[in-house]
Amino acid sequence: MEVAGYDVKTISNKMFNKIGMNIVEEKVDQTVAALNVTPMSRGTFVLGKSLMGVVFAIFGSFALVLLTGFRDISFGQLTVSILGITLISIMVGFIQGLNSDDVMTAAAGIKLLFMPLAGSVAAVELLNTFWQRFFYPFPYYWSYRSIEGILSHTASWPQVLGQTGIVVLISALIAVVLVPRIRRGLE
Repeated sequence: MEVAGYDVKTISNKMFNKIGMNIVEEKVDQTVAALNVTPMSRGTFVLGKSLMGVVFAIFGSFALVLLTGFRDISFGQLTVSILGITLISIMVGFIQGLNSDDVMTAAAGIKLLFMPLAGSVAAVELLNTFWQRFFYPFPYYWSYRSIEGILSHTASWPQVLGQTGIVVLISALIAVVLVPRIRRGLE
């Protein structure tokens, strides 16, 4: 369903933009160094920068689903799926913000990150199941499948929990790689 794909892209775009651009603004204003000498922990900083992007993405996702006429779906399943998407989006938003020195570089990097996202949507919509297995490492493949099932009323709770669990697992693996870079970038 195109609406489901649009929903996943909207969530990711808002998350990447909010988090990544907030970090770039801190770097441009040279306030990251000042934040390091305050009693605020890095966890508090990460939570503060992530909170607005997460809230905006969740609110925007529900608004988009309601505005497109999907009122009789399981909003519990949708919430679980959206929360899974936010984990990967937070990490990618932070790493993009820390690797960019200005807003234009961050925006360009964020747009390039849509290649795996668009590929995952195309895989579900255009490829048979044999070829889809090559997209299993992409968390957006599993998110799209979950949201597509929810919107088409074919998803069961075990499916949504399983697909979201895979997204969380992939996010955890990516976090093992990215968290040290995020820490270094905040110093």
